Amino acid sequence: NRNAAEDAAWALCQNGSTRGPCDDYLNAWPGGRYAALARSRIDDLLPKPGQALKDCADCPELVVIGPGRFQMGSPAGEAGRVDDEGPQRSVSIGRAFGLGRTEVTVGEWKRFVADTGYVTEAERNVGNNGCLAWDASDGKWDWRVGRSWREPGYSQTDRHPVVCVSFNDVQRYIGWLNGKSGQAYRLASEAEWEDAARAGTTASR
Repeated sequence: NRNAAEDAAWALCQNGSTRGPCDDYLNAWPGGRYAALARSRIDDLLPKPGQALKDCADCPELVVIGPGRFQMGSPAGEAGRVDDEGPQRSVSIGRAFGLGRTEVTVGEWKRFVADTGYVTEAERNVGNNGCLAWDASDGKWDWRVGRSWREPGYSQTDRHPVVCVSFNDVQRYIGWLNGKSGQAYRLASEAEWEDAARAGTTASR
């Protein structure tokens, strides 16, 4: 009967570790006997600001950044300021989001490449030969033939940030993460990144 079906749906919501069963309950019984409890259960299951989460074994660790408002950019009189850091303005972040605890690491990128066989644009010499890299021999940044994330010109471990990857390479990586996790990964916006980096402070560094 109807009550038994609703009770069973609520039990799945109450005992579940994700919000899906609670959403299912509310879709079927938006004004049901347990509707308020289901909404409260969803609130309990939502990640809280500062909480770390990991959507899959190969996914990067994320940190939840809460919604809020901050001053984006730097004031006109700040020492060392450049023109594209202003004008300073108030920006609102309307909802919580997850941001990688670190840059994507060499080890994380290796798992993507091993799983997909993907070859980066630097390795294929798309646009320019190799990648833009620093060389101590001439003391400058330049396009270096043969340089890629595998051979950036200096030693790296799996814990270092991956380098020599393009915007298009990163989009392929994001698509892979989305398929692995069932989530909607994307690059953070400039405002989201600055909000997280400032961490509630107003200092210049």
